[in-house]
Formats: sequence, structure tokens, C-alpha cells
Amino acid sequence: MIYLNFLFYLTLLLPKIVLLVSLQKLEISLLCRYNNIFVLFFILKKHTQTLLNMLVDLTLIDLPQKKLRFKIIYIARTMKFNMIMKIKASLLELVAIPSVSVLYLAASWFERESWDMFGVFFMNHSRLKRLLTDYGFTGYPLRKDFPFCGFYEVRFSEILQRLSYEPVTLASAPKLNEI
Repeated sequence: MIYLNFLFYLTLLLPKIVLLVSLQKLEISLLCRYNNIFVLFFILKKHTQTLLNMLVDLTLIDLPQKKLRFKIIYIARTMKFNMIMKIKASLLELVAIPSVSVLYLAASWFERESWDMFGVFFMNHSRLKRLLTDYGFTGYPLRKDFPFCGFYEVRFSEILQRLSYEPVTLASAPKLNEI
């Protein structure tokens, strides 16, 4: 209970950073502004009442119909108090989020994966580059506006004796002379 009292105190102490604290089924969720994520994690990691010493996961949700297109969710854990906390923030498509990879080593992989799959940029990340897709890949596969089969097909050409990239032609797409 002391832990929860501190979190509600945190909303009073940092009203510009922590917007909302909620508790559902012993799971604490904090809603914050995206540009204050690093400051919030620094406080939550170093303060003796929280000691969030492990970043468990980072995930994104793509909501293309909303103005704030992406929702980022960090899941962190404190070993001392045996609690899991979710830190959530909503952001626009073309904004940069402060990286927390300096505080948590696991964040480096999660942020690179988020950049590669969704195109969300993390400021001050030491090695933000493609992780799961090819370096010449265009687009971000987990965005909801990305085509199911991609833009290009990669196959080995027997004639050229190398990989060739060809534009995808969909069988279900109408041909120009049929329109």
C-alpha cells in the first residue's frame, strides 16, 4: 500500500509528467506524456519507493484512425517490491521519443525492433538501425496501412544468378485495362 501511496504522490509531485495512475487487478498503470518518458523512468528506477530495475517489454499499438496514432507501452518490474508497472504514452506518427536504453540495456533491442517494425524514432539511441528486416526494405511491416505481401518480391534469378527485387503484382488487384 505504501507503494501505491507513493505513486499517487508522484502524480501530485509531477503533474506535467504523470497524467494518470490506475490500479486494476494488482497491476499499476501510469499514463504520461511521451516527451517525459526518460525523466519518469529515471525517477522510478532510482527512487527507493519504486526501484524499477528491470524493463520486461516495450510494445506499440498502431491506431491509424486516431490523431495520436501510436500508443507505446513499457512494462517494467521491481524485484524488491515484486510489482509490475505499465507506463503508457500516446504519440503522433512523426515524433521522436527519448530512449531509455541508457537506463535499461534491454531497451536497446526493444527500441530497435519498434523502429524497424513501426517506424517510431528514439532519440539518443546508440545503434538505431534495422534489426529484423533487410537494410534495403522500405516501409514498416507492423503498421496497419502496410500491404499484406509487401511492396517487393525477393527471389533468386536463374538468369542473373543473384537475388532480384521485383514489384509485387497482386492477383486480386484490378488491371489498368479493366478499370
